[in-house]
Amino acid sequence: MEVQEDLLKDIISCIQRTASPSQKAKVKAWLDESDDHRLQFDELAASVHRLDYINTIKSVDDQSALIKVKKQITKQPAKTIWLKIASVAAVVVLIVTISFITDLFTESDYTEPDYSALNVEPGEFKATLTLSNGEEVFLGKSGNIILKDVDATIENKALDGITYQSNIKDTSKDSLVFNTLRVRRGEEFKLTLADGTIVWLNSDSELYFPVSFNSDERRVYIKGEGYFDVAHNPSKPFIVQSGEVSTTALGTAFNVENYNDSERMAVTLVEGKVRVNAKKKETVLIPGNQVILDKETLSMQKHNVKTFYYTSWKDGVFDFDGMQLDDLTVRLGRWYDVDFVFENEKARNIKFTGAFKRDKPLGFTLSFIESTSDVQFKIKDEKIIIGSK
Repeated sequence: MEVQEDLLKDIISCIQRTASPSQKAKVKAWLDESDDHRLQFDELAASVHRLDYINTIKSVDDQSALIKVKKQITKQPAKTIWLKIASVAAVVVLIVTISFITDLFTESDYTEPDYSALNVEPGEFKATLTLSNGEEVFLGKSGNIILKDVDATIENKALDGITYQSNIKDTSKDSLVFNTLRVRRGEEFKLTLADGTIVWLNSDSELYFPVSFNSDERRVYIKGEGYFDVAHNPSKPFIVQSGEVSTTALGTAFNVENYNDSERMAVTLVEGKVRVNAKKKETVLIPGNQVILDKETLSMQKHNVKTFYYTSWKDGVFDFDGMQLDDLTVRLGRWYDVDFVFENEKARNIKFTGAFKRDKPLGFTLSFIESTSDVQFKIKDEKIIIGSK
């Protein structure tokens, strides 16, 4: 399938929202020719935000883009061509799957509200560590701090978070000494456990863990969400306990999400192999598997997923595919430490696909959502009201 160079340029301009009225008209006519064209446009728009290009939030050099795209046009099948164009576009976009094309080509006198009144900055890299004696230590990304606890030395290394070094001499010692790391709303943090396992904690989460692993297993306890890159040790299985559910691994990478305000829990496997247990129920995950557990019945549903949608948060990115606005605002609320209220209940079910960096102010995110949907945000009493335009 051959696409004319000038049409490619017009399509890229439309995706970037820099198209002139004549470019919009040309692309709209092309879209109206067939449902296949609309599908291709959706695939392009949905794929340009991929994580490999998430750091490029600026306009694309159209000429350079077209040169790269032309090399692929006559050699690739249609779907592959559009994915190549997407990688060239390298623009962060947010798409409302049910209304994106209509909104893109419709002129509106709507004026974006001034979100500076809310002045909400993104979350920060910080946490509160509670030592075994009850002492609380507030951690951040500035400066290095050396702490001492029973059986361990703890070092805070700015953006590397805290690292535990075991000082235990008697490995047959039965009792374990525990610390607690709490990450509040509007925060995130990272730590390296005494065995070398690296843990990223998302907002509104808590990890309870031994400062040294001197038993026949490595068991930690989590509330909220965490990503675990487990150090390999076949003789000591690594177990993440979350409520009544345990996830066991020898050496692997996986995400556990279990917030108190949710009726479900999810375990997503990136690498290796894990076993998930809930009382007498059990399932084994391989890379790309996710299991959803009903926290009341402990029933399990296993399916395949694109794992980066569930783990990109640890790399500083919100990345989602077909996520309902109801779920999206919950995640935004945790990170920006704000509350959303739905004035328009139907808006809860609107689905979004897109990505943006977590270090952007809230206004940046809300303007993306508004620009691609009929949703309108209002600020009232430090809460964000979700209505319709």
